[in-house]
Amino acid sequence: MKITGIVTEYNPFHNGHKYMIDEIKKTVKPDYIIAVMSGNFVQRGEPAIADKWTRAKTALLNGVDLVIELPVYFSVAPAEIFARGAIKLFCDTGIVDNICFGCEDNDIDTLKYISEKLFSESDTLSEKIKEYLNTGKSYALSRSMAFKDIYGKDISEIEKPNNILALEYLNALKYFKSDIIPIPIKRIMSSYNETRLEGEFSSARSIRENLKTKETDFLNMVIPENSINILKEGINNNIFPIYSDDFSEALNYILRLRSEDYLKNITEVTEGLHNRIKNSLDTCHSFTEISEFTKSKRYTMSKIQRILINILLDIKNEDTKNFVNNGFSQYIRVLGFRRESCEILKALTSLAKIPVITNMKNIYKDNDILNNKNLMKMLEKEILATDIYFSVLKNKNFRTTNNDFTKPLVIV
Repeated sequence: MKITGIVTEYNPFHNGHKYMIDEIKKTVKPDYIIAVMSGNFVQRGEPAIADKWTRAKTALLNGVDLVIELPVYFSVAPAEIFARGAIKLFCDTGIVDNICFGCEDNDIDTLKYISEKLFSESDTLSEKIKEYLNTGKSYALSRSMAFKDIYGKDISEIEKPNNILALEYLNALKYFKSDIIPIPIKRIMSSYNETRLEGEFSSARSIRENLKTKETDFLNMVIPENSINILKEGINNNIFPIYSDDFSEALNYILRLRSEDYLKNITEVTEGLHNRIKNSLDTCHSFTEISEFTKSKRYTMSKIQRILINILLDIKNEDTKNFVNNGFSQYIRVLGFRRESCEILKALTSLAKIPVITNMKNIYKDNDILNNKNLMKMLEKEILATDIYFSVLKNKNFRTTNNDFTKPLVIV
């Protein structure tokens, strides 16, 4: 059995994602595809526009055979931890042979060369990066400039969002000494950060931005036909889309409640950012306004937004470090699978190196799970994140709690 893994957010699932799955099936020819997918909050430091079960369903309808949830401790984390959390999950399945990832260029040799230099970061490179950081430049720019100084190669074009993650996946495979084979797939869609619709292969961000207008006819152009009605139904019922500013009231309450010393302990808070975030309350209210006030040349919008989500979810640096130092994900949470691909679920449950959860109601009947403090802590944070996510739905009839227990496994 040949199994390919892909790391995803599907926020939302669009034609570019469908293209990648089709390319994998055509070129790699796996028997099955497993997706590790972010839950209700994503790496840009934003809520997903649709809940994890909805997004899992669209993935399964379009060729993914099984969807595993990336725990929120890693889904709302810097690229390195995000990538390592996802790759470790693939390693722990015990059944993944290769991983495919989208990037701007499918030159695997160049990616591997850069990855090797970055992974084994020399003292010279580290010092040069620090020099640029001390001038107020962002880490990504500092690393790119330092790399050119030391190795004579301009990697500024390489350091685009998808390529950055591609490099981190390669680094993660080295970190875990994994024999999983990396396979890049060249992107054909518009830029990751593009906010304008650009035809059939428009970016997820442009789709999210255009959904703010409440117009949905354009979805026929950019979303696979079998998924359009799923999204439209949620929109028509006022369930989604969900945006960062929907959490403004909750964020304001927490920021006013918590002290600056408390904020110091939140994941990714560094060098006085807690003061800057607190000071934002004098003139800012919305999630977007606070983010804009806090960001700087050195700290990207994505980093600030992740910090605010970590504040919202009470994700502390010591807890993130604890999981990073103790095997990353403590379990494999299955969100859904294709009925015709049930063989892959059987293989997973028999060969996985960590507990596999398919029914949350059963966790309280399993003493091994209940007695695993790290596992339960991670799982309880996931339950909290889902409850907070559902608390802002505009249709109050859907603002339910305990959805992780009441939502069934997605089977298509």
